[in-house]
Amino acid sequence: MVRPKQALGAMGFPGGYVERRVLHPLLDYESRTPWLNEIIDPMDSESYTHIPQKSSLGMEINWGFIEENRVEVDDEK
Repeated sequence: MVRPKQALGAMGFPGGYVERRVLHPLLDYESRTPWLNEIIDPMDSESYTHIPQKSSLGMEINWGFIEENRVEVDDEK
């Protein structure tokens, strides 16, 4: 677990720790999702992960990937 420097977010009971994505040991923690331009929860050199301070969700969205993978929906059904 990684202790955040500040606690923000939607939590029922605020906690002192944030758990980094729990993934299979063979998966790369530093990989990014293709619809974002950055890693969701990077760790610094002291193993801390920080809450994004940018506007909105705090992450840069890869709009090119989203447009390339767009799915048309028929609202008539």
